[in-house]
Amino acid sequence: MTRRLVLPPALWLLLATACGPSGDATDAPADSFDGGLPDAPGEAVAPGLLRVVFFDIDTGDSILVQAPNGRTLLVDLGLPQVYADGHEVDTAQYVTRRIEELTGRRAVDYFLASHYHSDHVGTFRSSGQAGSGIGWAVDYGGLAVGTFLDRGRNPAGDSPTQTDYLRWAENRANRQVIDGPGTHWVDLGPEVDVEVVAAAGAGVTPAGSDENGFSLPVRVTFGDLELSLAGDLTGDCNTDLYDVETVVAPLMGAVEVYKVNHHGSQSSSNVTWLTALHPLVAVLPAGESRFGYPHARVTTALDAFADTYCSGDGEVLLESRDGRTFTIGGRTYTARSEAAEATLEPPPIGVDEKTDALCRNGRDDDRDGYTDCADYSCSRCPGLTACR
Repeated sequence: MTRRLVLPPALWLLLATACGPSGDATDAPADSFDGGLPDAPGEAVAPGLLRVVFFDIDTGDSILVQAPNGRTLLVDLGLPQVYADGHEVDTAQYVTRRIEELTGRRAVDYFLASHYHSDHVGTFRSSGQAGSGIGWAVDYGGLAVGTFLDRGRNPAGDSPTQTDYLRWAENRANRQVIDGPGTHWVDLGPEVDVEVVAAAGAGVTPAGSDENGFSLPVRVTFGDLELSLAGDLTGDCNTDLYDVETVVAPLMGAVEVYKVNHHGSQSSSNVTWLTALHPLVAVLPAGESRFGYPHARVTTALDAFADTYCSGDGEVLLESRDGRTFTIGGRTYTARSEAAEATLEPPPIGVDEKTDALCRNGRDDDRDGYTDCADYSCSRCPGLTACR
């Protein structure tokens, strides 16, 4: 069963005063913040509950984790894959203003870049492009960040945005490079545990490979409630898209909430991964996409055992006061205990469709790893009947 949360577009009214059609607002930077968390308007709100916000940035990622004590982690802030000319900064304006509304200040304690694609970190004026995403939010939108977290230069991926992001971030005194797994990278207080469960690529993906395979997989735990946030982690068996999901799956383990990897592309969410995570709820960060996300294989598999919400239809809000029950999309769920997770039966999703035939033929003619419906024929993949 698929349930989608659709909110009225009133939040977008907040953008009206920030940037006219000419984009002139990007030309006069606000104070930029570099080297510690400065004073920000208002007092930090301690909500007394875990709040996780999956922002609506169409097909792109931006997720705010707010601990009961008010400390915050922002995972990604990118550029939508489909956007109107002249409105490159709309997403960053929306997210920064929502952060201030939710937390009482235009600031976060941590920003973590899952990887360096523009739909996760945006674009940067240092590269000659218009600024967007996290770069615009910090340099022009007044978003203060306590600590920047990323994987650094190693391993090097195939995305030019890696160079752009690092040129922008590397000289910041408040930046840390995540060079291994652990819970020490993010401190949201004693009630919420944030664990990087594997280093970038998990030892599977060699340098120079597809950037998605280097996504940092993160598990957030609050009592019995667990969430998987793993960027665009790949689960493909193709020789160009390495199967990182299968290696990371037992490290991530069972979770209640799964932020669907890579917007639900066919190169993500393989059977090993879904069986290990066995989520109650899946959140798809996907709206209109020229790449055909989400793929029918992924949505069909998830529908067999999880409720699915799409942040491309409107902001998705998760809240939990006790780590035992949580609400999302107007529904209440009960988190599973560790003992219950240990006895979970495999989800009813059949056999993995990533056969040798799919590995050879299940990609577009440009062989860039995406399902682009402009030049992709689903008839080339037996068993895959929809190109969405």
